[in-house]
Amino acid sequence: MRADQLLPDHMQSWLGLCMGLRDHQREGALVVLVTDATGPADPSPSLLDYLQTAAAVGGLVFFPRR
Repeated sequence: MRADQLLPDHMQSWLGLCMGLRDHQREGALVVLVTDATGPADPSPSLLDYLQTAAAVGGLVFFPRR
């Protein structure tokens, strides 16, 4: 994914499907690693907000790379 954009629609659908199928009684985490051709990149705040919300809906701990 690009650090300056939201996830593409098909990735948002896949992530939503995974969150819906997940057993909320089990621990889990969503780890965000974003890179570009030169190395680590800083994701946009809107991308991080989206992923943090998705993690909360799925009952996951969220670990963004900062």
